[in-house]
Amino acid sequence: LFFFYACLIDGGDVRKRSGGSPKQMTEEGCAAKASAIEPSLATTTQFGPNGITNADLAGTGDATGTQGGASCTLTETKASSHLINTGTGGNLGGDVVFAGGLFKLGTTFNNNHADAITTASAQHATMKAGHDAYLATKDVSEGYAFKGPTQLAGDDDFKNAYRRQVLGDSKRERPDAPVEANAVQSAFGSKMETEYKDFPDTKVIDLTGKESEGKELSTINDLDELDKLLRHYQQARVTSLNKEITNLKKQLKNLGAKADGKSPEQICNDIGENKTKCGETAGCHFVDTNEKGKKCTLTKEAAAKAAAKQETGKYSKTESPCTGKGEKDCKDG
Repeated sequence: LFFFYACLIDGGDVRKRSGGSPKQMTEEGCAAKASAIEPSLATTTQFGPNGITNADLAGTGDATGTQGGASCTLTETKASSHLINTGTGGNLGGDVVFAGGLFKLGTTFNNNHADAITTASAQHATMKAGHDAYLATKDVSEGYAFKGPTQLAGDDDFKNAYRRQVLGDSKRERPDAPVEANAVQSAFGSKMETEYKDFPDTKVIDLTGKESEGKELSTINDLDELDKLLRHYQQARVTSLNKEITNLKKQLKNLGAKADGKSPEQICNDIGENKTKCGETAGCHFVDTNEKGKKCTLTKEAAAKAAAKQETGKYSKTESPCTGKGEKDCKDG
């Protein structure tokens, strides 16, 4: 109702006016005069460790006064107060406790004291803790900035991460454990800046599941999330290595098959239509059709090497000079 009348009367300082000149119906109605709100970094210069540092809300001055400063704006007399006690119909006064944007009015309703919350005050202990947390988190997170080995060695956040990952102090029970600058520099080397130049734009999996396409690594500022991300990729690396080991074992098995008397061509042919396995087997490649009707066969280079070995007498058990010959022919051959 207040704002409705404020739109329809002329004159300044309408909050404290009891009346005003009515708008004529032919005059332009209410209109927003302020431009759209634009986001910006708020400057909070009057917030201190014990509340508001502004002089108008500090000290023990009477909050029911009708003159001067911000005190009367909060808890002045009923006739013009913004804050009215609905139970008694009277004005609200008392200790106005402030904590990170939240005001709390006490029971005596006479004094401001918006700058007097302390941990020693029993009734304000929770408010004080909340205000301390607010002061610690109100700053906007810093953007990503590359740090080389020398800078990392002196970075407090990195030292904590180093203690957890390298020194094995996962619970950080040894906060004073030394982080040797030389060890950090040796671990990352002198080429770190060139090798990690694309770091800010590197896409990684979003462990929270909110970004299906992943997110840029430089947007992650939480050390716990980074730690989980590291463990995820470590496990992925182990899985990849296990797969590589399995493939190498298969190749060794193929080499064993060669020792059992199979020719290189036979080894490829026995793979059949498994295109993936054919491509992973040394000397083999996959073709849709060939004159022998075999899809996995020797490459030209591997076939040439096999032929050269035959010429020098390096035959397999199934392709010796006596294969398909009688005893006389074999002796002559």
